[in-house]
Amino acid sequence: MSTEQNIQVEFLGNIGHTSTLAFTSKTNTNIPVLTLNIENVRTGTYDKSISYYCVSQKCEVWETDAGMDIEVEGLLCLEPRLMPGPNIPFTLHMRVVPEQYRITIESRLEISSDEALFSYEPCLQTSSFSIENHPAFEMARKSFGFFKGKGFRWLSDVERNRAEYQNEPYKEGPWIQRFTTEAFTKQGDTALLAPIGWVSDDNSHIIATASDNPYELGIRWGPCLHSNIAADGPHAKSLTAKTVVYIMPADLPMLTSMFQKDFPYAEEHVISSRPAIWATDKGILLDGLENAMNSGWLVEGSTLERYRSEGNWTNGNLHMFLYPEGVTEGSGSTLWTIPQGQGEAVVIRPLNNYLHDNPDLTHIALDVMDRGKDVVVEVSLKNGDATSFRETYQLRWMSTRRIVIPLDSNSESTTDQVSLEIKVVKTNNPCKIVLDNLRGFISK
Repeated sequence: MSTEQNIQVEFLGNIGHTSTLAFTSKTNTNIPVLTLNIENVRTGTYDKSISYYCVSQKCEVWETDAGMDIEVEGLLCLEPRLMPGPNIPFTLHMRVVPEQYRITIESRLEISSDEALFSYEPCLQTSSFSIENHPAFEMARKSFGFFKGKGFRWLSDVERNRAEYQNEPYKEGPWIQRFTTEAFTKQGDTALLAPIGWVSDDNSHIIATASDNPYELGIRWGPCLHSNIAADGPHAKSLTAKTVVYIMPADLPMLTSMFQKDFPYAEEHVISSRPAIWATDKGILLDGLENAMNSGWLVEGSTLERYRSEGNWTNGNLHMFLYPEGVTEGSGSTLWTIPQGQGEAVVIRPLNNYLHDNPDLTHIALDVMDRGKDVVVEVSLKNGDATSFRETYQLRWMSTRRIVIPLDSNSESTTDQVSLEIKVVKTNNPCKIVLDNLRGFISK
C-alpha cells in the first residue's frame, strides 16, 4: 500500500505463522524496512502467565482513505507456527493510519478461552538494531525511555536486572531489559507511559514506539523494541489498544511534541531536556581496563585481576555475532573481588592525567557488572578533600549497566588530586564486580 505520507505500509499475512506490518520510509532511504510483528499474547496474570504466539489462519485487508483495516483470525500457540496443542482462538482487528513520521495502529484483540487475557505484545524490529549493536551492549546505550522521578534516560544508565540468556552453550544479550510501569514494579526504576526508542549511529533518525496502558517497555532478543499492553482487569477476554510507531529525524523535542499530541493524557511524562551525553557520542576511551593492576587503579580491602569470561554475549538473534561475556570494550575487563566478611572496600582511579590531556571533559562513564550477590556501591568524585559528586547504585546479580559521573568544572585546573572512588557499602557477602570501558565525554 502506498499513501501520500512519507511512510509506506504493507501487511504480510503469514498464514500458519505470525503476521507482520512492514514500514518503509520514503524520505530516508538509509532506514531499512521496519517490521511490527504481531507476536505474543499472555494469558493469566503478571505473576503467573503463559506466553503464546499469534499464529494467523485467515487475514483480510481493506484499504481506506486514511490507511488500511486488517482482520486477523488465528490461534494462540506455544510455538511461532501452527502446531497441535492447547491452542486458543483469537481475533485481531487493526486500523493502520500512516502520517508524517509516524504510524498509528488502533487494535482490538479478543480471545475465546476460559483463561483471562493479560497482555498483547507486538514486536518492533529492524536490521539496524542488530547491525549497530557492536559491542553487544551498544543497543542499551543507544536506546532510551522515560522513568518516574528521572525523566529521559538511556537504558544503559538505569537500574538493571539480569538480562535474558540461553543455555547450552551459554549466550546472553546484555542489552536486553524490560522495565515495568508503576502498577507492576516490584524493584528498580519505574517506566512511564512514554516512548521507548533508539537512535541510529549516524544520528540521522530515531525509531520509537509508544502504547496506551503499557505494563512494560524495553528491548528483547531481536534486538527489538517493546511497548507491551496490559488488558483492563483480571478477567478480561479482550483489549483495545493504541500503538504509535515513530520513524523520524533524531530530534528529541520533536518526538516528545508528537507524543504529547498522540497521548495528551500522558504529556507530562516526557517533559525533559536533552541528556548530557547523546547516543552517538562515543566519547574518549580513557582506560579499557584490560589490566587494571598495572594501569593506576588502587584498591583497599580487595583485589583486582583480569576477568575470565563465562560464555558469550551475542548482538541478537538476527546476526548472532559473539563476544566474550563481561567485556564491553576491547578484549578484556577487570574483576574486583571483595572477600566475605571484609565489610567496606574501595577502588580508586586518579584522574589528573586524563584531565590534563583532555581539559574539556565534562563527564566520565564506567561500565559496571555484578557477578556476585546483589550489592550497593557508592560512587564519588573527589577533588582533594572535597567531594563534588556522590551517588549510590543498586547492582543486581549478573546485571550490566553504565554509571555516568559529572566532572567538577574546576577539576582540570586544580592542583589537588582528582579521583574516582567506588566503595562497596558494608556487606557480609563476598562481592565480584566487573569494571570496564572508562570513557570521557564532552557535553555539547
